[in-house]
Amino acid sequence: MNQLRPSVIVTAAAATPKAIAEQLRQAVKQAKWQTGRITVSVGIASAIKTDNETTILQRADKALYASKENGRNLITHSIDLTSI
Repeated sequence: MNQLRPSVIVTAAAATPKAIAEQLRQAVKQAKWQTGRITVSVGIASAIKTDNETTILQRADKALYASKENGRNLITHSIDLTSI
């Protein structure tokens, strides 16, 4: 299996969670894998004051499903969704 180098994934230019996730998505997509092509879909939720473990995971899960429903191999932040 291919090893992703952390320097490829996280750089100073990637200041937001969505930008970091995008770097990860691109690294996975561009890597050479023994099993063939691999892509990832990611859902992100940033914590707010009223969050607890359950609510933040629910919002991230909804964002993940939005990435999958909209074509896969995408990054979706919960703030991008119109109804959470």
